[in-house]
Amino acid sequence: MKKSISFLFAFFLILNNQAQNVSGNLTEHIGQEIILKGYNGFETINLSKAIVDHLGNFNLKPEKKYSGIGYLETSDKSTFLFVINEEDIIIEGVHLKNNKSIVVKNSKENSILNQYIFQNNIREKVLYGWKFLLPYYKEVIVVNGDEKYIQFIKQEIARLEQQENNFFENIEESLYVKWYLPIRKYLNNISYAAKYDSQNVSQLILDFREINFNDSSLLNSGLVDDLIESHYWLIENSGESLDNVYEEMNSSTAYLIKCLDSNGPLLNDVTHFLFNYLEKKSLFKASEFLALKMLTQNQCILNDNLTNQLESYRKLKVGNVAPDITFENNTKLSDINANILLVFGASWCPNCKEDALKLLSYYDAWREKDLEIVYIALDTDKEAFNTAYKNAPWQTYCDFKGWDSKSAKDYHISGTPTYFLLDKNTKILVRPASLEQVDAWVNYKL
Repeated sequence: MKKSISFLFAFFLILNNQAQNVSGNLTEHIGQEIILKGYNGFETINLSKAIVDHLGNFNLKPEKKYSGIGYLETSDKSTFLFVINEEDIIIEGVHLKNNKSIVVKNSKENSILNQYIFQNNIREKVLYGWKFLLPYYKEVIVVNGDEKYIQFIKQEIARLEQQENNFFENIEESLYVKWYLPIRKYLNNISYAAKYDSQNVSQLILDFREINFNDSSLLNSGLVDDLIESHYWLIENSGESLDNVYEEMNSSTAYLIKCLDSNGPLLNDVTHFLFNYLEKKSLFKASEFLALKMLTQNQCILNDNLTNQLESYRKLKVGNVAPDITFENNTKLSDINANILLVFGASWCPNCKEDALKLLSYYDAWREKDLEIVYIALDTDKEAFNTAYKNAPWQTYCDFKGWDSKSAKDYHISGTPTYFLLDKNTKILVRPASLEQVDAWVNYKL
């Protein structure tokens, strides 16, 4: 009896530790490498790879069990997205770029996903149509006083939305799509609300602050960056005053930091992604809040590069006196009795080359308005430096130490070109994101 129990127990363990297997046939990918990929936060990870044989067959076995969204990628960069949450999935078709030819077999998850996509494409078109017509019908009743059509449209909208909710509720709890489909729906609602449903914007913003960003289902979904970027985009386009926009953004930033305070590596990744997004969008008050919040979080362990980026906001925020710079002729930045555009660039930087041409076009007009350009080149090659800047009409300096230059460290430079607008006392006036912004400031202020 004991032997039977031991055998059954061992058999049970084997069943529960079976390796996942993604196999199939793709006749137009013969001889190509095929890679099974998944997601881990902001990164894609390789789960398994193989060569499609002479008959089009392939077999992929991940070393570790993976549950989430994955995709196949072939040597010609064709891809196919699907759910990985079962032991043995079969994918058959002709070519990954021809989605209509692809069939996923032996997968309840993907059957549900495909069923939802098909039904929802039709349902959303009808829903958007009714929601678009509703305000016009409300105007019509002013003329004839008949509200029955309004009630009918509202009931039809409610019926279609309930139909979708019922679909979600009927999915088994153990399936990945039980979590995935509602979060995809949430993302779709963001783009719709910003254009057509402003009344729902506030709720969508609040819903974001209920998402668990530590959840492995989210980390394996490939949606982390989409969720964050779409959320801050929604706030920016909510129609609120700029003060309210920053208040909402800062509330969401504080939520993300609190949610991830026990997951240092992920918090670093989220902070880096969000900081770069806010800077790119010139949402400087929001990026400043993120920087200062992170730098005062005792439990946060920041990597050096991220710390360098964030420190620039603590030490170099608008209103602070900029660090002085001593040049090779023993003059100092503070000796220049003019407003200054301080530029950090390099001869090897393509964006710096483009902006140098813009600087030339602005230079004479800015000088007439008492703005001098001081260019700090982070070069290490003297010949390249001389070739690039020998004819520059503005003051250009370089100590040929690159990123180890004292001025680069003092100003926490992590990318080029970087700009600072300083007044005659070297107080920081603006941290412009572009030369167009500098020109607008010069024309308005000077």
